[in-house]
Amino acid sequence: MSKGRLLALGTNEFIKKNFGIGYQLRITPKTDMQQQTSNSSIQTFLSTKGELIDLIHRNIPEATLNPQTAEDTILFLIPFKSQTKFVNMFQDLNEYEFITINLEMNSLEDAFVNIGMDEEQFIEKNMENNIKTGLNVRQSHKIKEISERR
Repeated sequence: MSKGRLLALGTNEFIKKNFGIGYQLRITPKTDMQQQTSNSSIQTFLSTKGELIDLIHRNIPEATLNPQTAEDTILFLIPFKSQTKFVNMFQDLNEYEFITINLEMNSLEDAFVNIGMDEEQFIEKNMENNIKTGLNVRQSHKIKEISERR
C-alpha cells in the first residue's frame, strides 16, 4: 500500500517474480572453517576477478555487475528470464575451486522497494506531463482516478 492505495496483491513468490529484480549472484573467495580466508585464496581471487566477470557476461549477457561491493566480492543482478543459462554458467564456475558461489532470489523487501520506486516514477512522470500540458495536481489526480475506474 502507498498513500492509501493497494499497489500489489499476491503471494510472496508472485510479488517477487512480478516486481523483483531477479537473482543475486555473489562470488567470493572460499573460506576455511578453522581460519579466516587465506591470503593466497584472496590473491588468487583478485587476480582472476576480471576473468570471472567475463565468464558471467559470456554466459548471461543481460547480467548486471554491481560495482558497489567489497574488493573480494563479485555481485551480479540476473533477471528471472536467464534461468535457462544457469547450468552452463555453473559448469564453467565449478572449474574455479577457490571460489564460493551464492545465488539468491531477490527478497520480498527488494520487490516492495521496486513497487514504491515504480509508483514514484509514475507520479513524477505525470507531474512533468501535467506541467507541460498545464494541468494542476488536483486535476491530475482526478484524471488518474477516472482512468483507474475504467
